[in-house]
Amino acid sequence: MANPQHLEWLREGVDAWNDRRKRDDFRPNLREADLVGAVLWRADLVGADLRDADLGGADLGGADLGGADLVGADLVGAVLRDADLRGADLRGANVKSVNSQVCTKVGGTWHLTDFSEARSLTQSQHDDMHGDSGTNKPTEITP
Repeated sequence: MANPQHLEWLREGVDAWNDRRKRDDFRPNLREADLVGAVLWRADLVGADLRDADLGGADLGGADLGGADLVGADLVGAVLRDADLRGADLRGANVKSVNSQVCTKVGGTWHLTDFSEARSLTQSQHDDMHGDSGTNKPTEITP
């Protein structure tokens, strides 16, 4: 069960959340949270417990999910452009129709979704995503 205080902080907005993450030392507990359609663009979710969370249709573009526990999370239709999932655990996560396509930012710099060190990402999960050749994948996953 998600920590109600953490959910309240997240609802204050991404800027306030990120400031709090810099200021306070805590591991976000968002387990089983209903975050359907949430706008979490560029959110600091490093190491977050997102087990069994519903992130369907959420905008996680540019979010830092490094080391996050996404076991059993529902990411159907989520946007992960430019997200960092290095070290994230995706066992049993539903990633059908996840959008991990490359996007551009100001200055024309390419930013990629990074699954390169994601743990337990299966070929089947990868095949269900909408990505492109620029998406960084674990070496055992084929395009």
